[in-house]
Amino acid sequence: MAIRPFANFLQHAYVTTDIEQAKSIFAKDFGVKDYFQFDSNMELKTARGLEHAELRIALAFVGDLQIELIQPLSGPGMKLYQEVLPETGYGLKFHHFAYLVPGPREAWTEFRATVGNETHPIAIEGDLGFVQFLYLDHRAQLGHYSEYMWAEYDVHAQVPRN
Repeated sequence: MAIRPFANFLQHAYVTTDIEQAKSIFAKDFGVKDYFQFDSNMELKTARGLEHAELRIALAFVGDLQIELIQPLSGPGMKLYQEVLPETGYGLKFHHFAYLVPGPREAWTEFRATVGNETHPIAIEGDLGFVQFLYLDHRAQLGHYSEYMWAEYDVHAQVPRN
C-alpha cells in the first residue's frame, strides 16, 4: 500500500503535563466533556532500541474528529511526548495528526514496508497485537509527527461522542 498522505484522517493529538487540567480546558473552551481514559504501559521501538513508556490517554470524538490527550507518566519511551512540554509547570501542546490504515493485517504489513526511509523516518513503533501503530517523523517537512494506526477491530467504538 503506497502512502497516501492525509487519507483516512482520524485525530488531532495533544500532549500535556496534566490530563485533568487539559480536559477541563477542552470542556470549558471547546465543549468536549466526555472521554474514554486509560493508562497505557507499553514497549516502544525507538532509535535507541526497545523502551518502556507509561502514558495516560484520554480520547473523545467531536463529530468524526477524534481528540487525543496524552500525559507522559514514566519510562524512557515517553521522551517523544515530553519534548514539546515545559520542564516545570503546566503545558498543553499539539503533537501529531493520526491516520488509519484500513483493511486486514496484510494492509498494515504492506504499508509498513513503505516507511522507515529518508522521506518517512519512523520515530517510534508499537505492537499491541490487535493494534499496530507508528509515528513518522515529519517535523522537518510539516512541523509535527504523523501517526499511522491499524486495528484488528473497531477500537474506537468505546470512545464517547461529544
